Amino acid sequence: MHLSLALLVLFFSLILSNVINRVFPRLPLPLIQIIFEVGIGFLLKGEVFELETELFLAFIIAPLLFREGEESDITSILRNWKLILFLIFPVIFVSTLGIGYLAKAVLPASVPLSACLAIGAALGPTDLVAYSAISKRFSFPKWISYILQGEGLLNDASGLVAFQVAVTALTTGAFSLLDASWNLVISV
Repeated sequence: MHLSLALLVLFFSLILSNVINRVFPRLPLPLIQIIFEVGIGFLLKGEVFELETELFLAFIIAPLLFREGEESDITSILRNWKLILFLIFPVIFVSTLGIGYLAKAVLPASVPLSACLAIGAALGPTDLVAYSAISKRFSFPKWISYILQGEGLLNDASGLVAFQVAVTALTTGAFSLLDASWNLVISV
């Protein structure tokens, strides 16, 4: 299957999942989308697609982060920055290291630790979509909503930096805490 056809199938599944969510609003949209994409993954088993990471960042991650930033209340994020940072950094590093070391234990010994940490960094950050899905069913106080929105937005940035650092360590064999910290400050 050609990449453009696979992308059309992906976009059609996203549209169909939104329709199913409108018809059955009790089913969470992210769950429907995960089920669809797992099904598509089984149908396309063995297919290999080449996708440039820069295109993925530019056309998928950047618009998502822009939308999250646009919907966030910056003054509340700045007012609660200490709590937001406390929620972000331990969770990102613990989940990156935890999932990375678990992947290292499960995967063959030939897979380097830096690749396993990249897996942990990719799977670690929670998304603001999860909060949005939960907040449709339950009402939260405004100050908690603002904190969770700020945490979700900055969590994505720290997860991207953790992933970038792990991939850089994988490809170059070098790790610089100073460079990683500087990239994190710029991303946030």
